[in-house]
Amino acid sequence: MNKYNLIEKFFTSQEQITKFYVRLGVLKIANPDATCVASLEKKGAYWVYTLEHLPSGKYLGDNIKPFKPSFENYNKFNNGCKELAKMLEMYIDADDLSVVSMDAKPFSDLTFDANNG
Repeated sequence: MNKYNLIEKFFTSQEQITKFYVRLGVLKIANPDATCVASLEKKGAYWVYTLEHLPSGKYLGDNIKPFKPSFENYNKFNNGCKELAKMLEMYIDADDLSVVSMDAKPFSDLTFDANNG
């Protein structure tokens, strides 16, 4: 857990990821105290994941390659969510976006590269 109660795990089951993959265009979740919202949205060739801390108004996001709902991808994606939460926590603490590396790839090989797919 982090000090701002940021969402560190987006999918709670493989069934949830399968439902998103097959039927949904957008999935949003909030933490229990409604101070953080995470969303995953299909945008054609890629998906967009965003994590927003509502009290500060700060948010970060990443473009994601569409991925099949395998156990491996489920773990990779949730690990990326945890890494992005750490990055957002640094941003909130510093009140300066420059503390976050723009070259960081919290989702590793699930990160969508506009130049190389």
